[in-house]
Amino acid sequence: MHSHSSRLTRASHCAFASACILAFLCGPALAQQRASAGIYGSVSDTQGAVIAGAKITLLHVSTNQSRTAVSNEVGQFQFPLIPVGEYALTAENTGFKRFQQTGIVLQVNDNVKVDVRLELGELSTVVKVEGYGVSVETSSASLKETVDSKRVVDLPLNGRNLADLTLLVPGVQAATGVNGDVTLDGGDNQDNLFNANLAFPFPDAVQEFSVQTSNAGLEIGKSSGGAVNIVTKSGTNQYHGDAFWFIRNTDLNANGFFSRSPDQLKRNQGGFTLGGPVVKDKLFLFGGYQRTWLRQAAGDAKQLTMPAQFRNGDCCSSRHCRTRTATRTMCWFRRKARTITWFGVITGRPSSTVSWGDTSTRIFATRTR
Repeated sequence: MHSHSSRLTRASHCAFASACILAFLCGPALAQQRASAGIYGSVSDTQGAVIAGAKITLLHVSTNQSRTAVSNEVGQFQFPLIPVGEYALTAENTGFKRFQQTGIVLQVNDNVKVDVRLELGELSTVVKVEGYGVSVETSSASLKETVDSKRVVDLPLNGRNLADLTLLVPGVQAATGVNGDVTLDGGDNQDNLFNANLAFPFPDAVQEFSVQTSNAGLEIGKSSGGAVNIVTKSGTNQYHGDAFWFIRNTDLNANGFFSRSPDQLKRNQGGFTLGGPVVKDKLFLFGGYQRTWLRQAAGDAKQLTMPAQFRNGDCCSSRHCRTRTATRTMCWFRRKARTITWFGVITGRPSSTVSWGDTSTRIFATRTR
């Protein structure tokens, strides 16, 4: 009996350890599905006949890392779950010229099809295709748009809030109480306690992000408010970095129309980024830091009040009154906040009741003949 319980305990421990290992191995793979891209295609000759066994090499330009695949019996190949960036693809097979295509740019969640045509000839001869046209997504019905690194860096942002750039995507509008599915490098970027989205990283640390507005795949199913997938920058074989300091100060700001003094806003945002190789062609590192100092006080606006004569029901005894002998009396007053309010009275009876603050005032005027 004791040995039987021991075997059950060992079996449960092994099952728990296997589940932990499986979760550890599958977690990065599931995350990469949201922060990566893919390439697939087929290999054929100039007559359209498929070529099996062709060697396909995919080179990541910025990191010089290469991946290889072999076309199957129907001439197809694929490279799933690869990082975003620029790639060069090479295909070769015995009896055919080497094929090379450069300028293939993959953005987040792209699945690009690249078909290869091999020509008869010596393997030492290279057929090179430079540049790659805009691809049309045919493997998915999802509607999405990618905000690339150029727009992330070049477009002005109030407070450097990268979330404002999501409004550039057609169909996206600001809303309250609606949360979309936001991921950061494939991981969930949400506060599960309050069911709210966490902040975007600062612009210098973001490579690009995509916004899916309709027909999302099965991996995005918990939110009806769309999906935002953010990819941060990564290190390359060259050291790159920057330092920045953004200033918004009261002395540089214009005064509000109804304000007697500026808003006393002093905002400073400073930081840096740095990336490069740890082991060339193998291991890379990127990091960044930003801090915001914010000091703000409301502008000094003057309280608006009604003149004492108006509160007492006499709107035409002050110097602001002008009498027209035709049909009516017009009364007005000018307030110090640079606005003008007009009161027109037609009869000698109380013509209207004006609510101003906590006081209800009746306005009288006399008809002139």
